[in-house]
This record gives sequence, structure tokens and C-alpha cells, in this order.
Amino acid sequence: MAADNSLTKKSHIKQQWSEQQISDLQKCMDPDTGYMFFAKNFFHIQSKNGQTLFKPYDFQEKLLQSYHEHTHIVALLSRQVGKCIMNQSLINIKNKITGEEMEISIGDFYNMQAIQRTI
Repeated sequence: MAADNSLTKKSHIKQQWSEQQISDLQKCMDPDTGYMFFAKNFFHIQSKNGQTLFKPYDFQEKLLQSYHEHTHIVALLSRQVGKCIMNQSLINIKNKITGEEMEISIGDFYNMQAIQRTI
């Protein structure tokens, strides 16, 4: 199925901007609040009922603010817990007791945890 590119502007095509569009663009370009204005007014979510405007929850606004204010962010989000590309994906772990560092596959780490849970 081909992607619907009807909303994508072709290159080198001139277009007229309304006063409202220019005002919205200026609000989006604000270095402190533009990201949130853009998210609340132009992000859409595709659902079974069609596209709907993104209305972020408080925690989503805080997360967007963190992304804006900080260079390095680590977020533990429910849809990303425990996912990896392959069972053989390598991770680095450190033994809390001995301080030993090792590189093992996510599959081996999972099996180690499963064994420890049964003991």
C-alpha cells in the first residue's frame, strides 16, 4: 500500500501563508515554548477512528520538557521495557559485590535472572 503524501509539500513550490500560519510558525520557533506549542497544535495520533490531535498527559509534557532541556535522557517507558533487537544483543553488566564487569547477551542475562529467581 502506497503512503499518502497528499499533505507533503513538493520542493520548489511557492505557497501563500496566512497571518495565522505565520503567527503559528513564530510560536513554534520560540526556543523556550515552541516545542510544546508545536506538539499540542500539530502532532496527530493515528487511531482506529482516524487522526486525532495529540493531547499530552502531564507526564508526557514533563517528558517533552526533559527532552528539550537536557542532552542525555534515559526513560523507562512501559512499551520499551525488556525489548531488544535480538536475543544475542550484547549488554554490559557489573557485579555489585565483586565489581566485576562483563559483556553478555540479553538472552544469557535473562536466563541468569530466571535461575536466581528459582533459588
